[in-house]
Amino acid sequence: MKIIYKLENWILKQYKFYFSWKFKYELVKDLPDDMPEKMILIIAEGYQPDSLAFKCPCGCNALIYLNLLTDAKPCWKYRITPKGMISVSPSIKRKTGCKSHFFIREGRTDWV
Repeated sequence: MKIIYKLENWILKQYKFYFSWKFKYELVKDLPDDMPEKMILIIAEGYQPDSLAFKCPCGCNALIYLNLLTDAKPCWKYRITPKGMISVSPSIKRKTGCKSHFFIREGRTDWV
């Protein structure tokens, strides 16, 4: 029974990952007045990006800001995959509001 339960959970995780909505990304200097859906904005005033901003993927529409500067904590990193998709690490965990916890891998939301 445990094996079936584990297999079922694994299949559901794969399904959620591959069929979750995909984030696109865009490099910007300032945040727009109307934040686009399913878009991660890479904010850079100069040559070095300093933060990421996007709407929470759970649907609560909260705006999430992630610091990219290594001298301030907490700090995240992003990379653009060879397929042109964005990945963010480590995981994103909201401590207020919806309390969502997720990774962004290859543009997809991977819920924890």
